[in-house]
Amino acid sequence: MNLISLVGEQPIPNLLVARAMDYNRQILVHTKFTEKVANNLRTLLPNSECQTIDSPYDIEKAASEIAQWVTQDTVINLTGGTKPMALAAYELARQYQLPVIYLQSEGKVSHLYRYGMSNHQVKLEEIHPLPTVLNISDYFQAFGLKIVSMKMANVQEPVIWKWLQSHTDECLPSIKICDTDLDLDFVIRRGNQVAIVEAKMNGQSKRRKGIDQLNTSAQREYLGTYTGKLWIIDQPPSRLHAQLVKAQNISHVILDRVRPSSSTFDYTEESWNRLGIALDKLLGPQEILHTS
Repeated sequence: MNLISLVGEQPIPNLLVARAMDYNRQILVHTKFTEKVANNLRTLLPNSECQTIDSPYDIEKAASEIAQWVTQDTVINLTGGTKPMALAAYELARQYQLPVIYLQSEGKVSHLYRYGMSNHQVKLEEIHPLPTVLNISDYFQAFGLKIVSMKMANVQEPVIWKWLQSHTDECLPSIKICDTDLDLDFVIRRGNQVAIVEAKMNGQSKRRKGIDQLNTSAQREYLGTYTGKLWIIDQPPSRLHAQLVKAQNISHVILDRVRPSSSTFDYTEESWNRLGIALDKLLGPQEILHTS
């Protein structure tokens, strides 16, 4: 099978689709603006090659350019690229009677839609949820980022890490993103859903450093818009911080210690329950993502 994928600014949708498909050759069609994204994907996807399109906003010209890579066994992935590129690719599929696929990524379980063409009419043939096809290392590599592990900085992080390990598919603590000033307390994954976590205790919840770390790390040039963000604190946020996390789509959870005066760190059962609810909203329920 020859897979033609249109590359947009976000690499994860195309990574998920390609990992779920059985192809012999993949053409990653990109613009000059998304060339870096395509090259990052190529390092993760065997039998893939990058091809530049010069007219991503001209439907007629874009169709002519994409047509040079069409073969009889081509499947066209419409998930990424510019809207005119997608329209051009769709018209090619109608012309050559080729199947098309599209990844629906709303919600916490992605679904792959496959459409067939008959008499130049499109027909939905199947919808199926994607199995788990990536890990945290893949996720960072898709953005061209390298990470290194550091030592956990305080006494509460090992306690939170232990809980997160048993409630996610993967959890990496104390991560630094190489060649940047960014470090993260935790990176967590359930299925194909990834989130970054900052845990700020002992008065640090009154500062906005954790919010800034989360917001910066999830910008387009780093981990992109599909990455979840979670701020764990031990005191209610100030009015300003509450406004910031709401505006920047950051989830937050307050953890209460069992014995605040004790040197031993642990949190109340109610606190862990709150964290569990937050993870379900952020990454999807763990049991659902395991049934793929």
